Amino acid sequence: MGLLMFIKKSLFGLIFVLFILTIFSNCFSSFEGYDSGTISINLGSSGNPRSLIYPPEQHGILNDLIYNITLSGNGNNITFTAKGGESIRRSVPVGHYNVKIDVSYKDNPYASGSNSVDVKSGQNNSVTVNMKFDPRADFFGTWHNVSTTETALINVNKLVYTRDNSGEGHTIENLTWIPKQVNDISYPNFENGYSIKGTLTSFNGDPPHDENGDPANIGDTIIDYWYINTTNKNLIAWGDWGTNGEYIYLIFTKQ
Repeated sequence: MGLLMFIKKSLFGLIFVLFILTIFSNCFSSFEGYDSGTISINLGSSGNPRSLIYPPEQHGILNDLIYNITLSGNGNNITFTAKGGESIRRSVPVGHYNVKIDVSYKDNPYASGSNSVDVKSGQNNSVTVNMKFDPRADFFGTWHNVSTTETALINVNKLVYTRDNSGEGHTIENLTWIPKQVNDISYPNFENGYSIKGTLTSFNGDPPHDENGDPANIGDTIIDYWYINTTNKNLIAWGDWGTNGEYIYLIFTKQ
């Protein structure tokens, strides 16, 4: 009788232990994935791209912005892209991460920013990244020739030149900024800067020169006609040929 009772107690104990192990097993399995968390990235103080100094939404380019995001830290280096206007979220292993964002518009640098965040297990971890424009964006705005009524308006995608009240001028769109070096053959004696490359979409009066130096037609590529001097903060354009066969150029200053 004692032996039978001992066996029953032993079996009961074994069943109880198995039951407890099963509960713990289920508990542990329910926590699977809790070694990771979610990073939610907000842009600027208001948490969206509208907080940029040059609001892309107001200029119809928000959907053309590409965000290149790099999360580095905790032995990981995670990169991915997002489009303008999308929510930026990513599930990553827990740990401390540096968040770097580079924004481009049609392959041109537009803005960048960075911050850091501690990703905690099973949580939505928010981080705000304040964006700063690429330095060349300092040249967006209205420029005036120092001695005439000529003006040039530049934004991220367009340059509009107006000669005077006659309405003469031209428009170049789909801008690309090409780095130029000191003593570049097209601009001798100028400091480092950028040539503005784009497509001639309209003109009235004399057109600018195309990439071969000839008068351009609508749809032609314009390059080296407009130049930004990043040292002297000038905008420079070729005007006409001089009496000795040299180029005469126009200098604009930002207003």
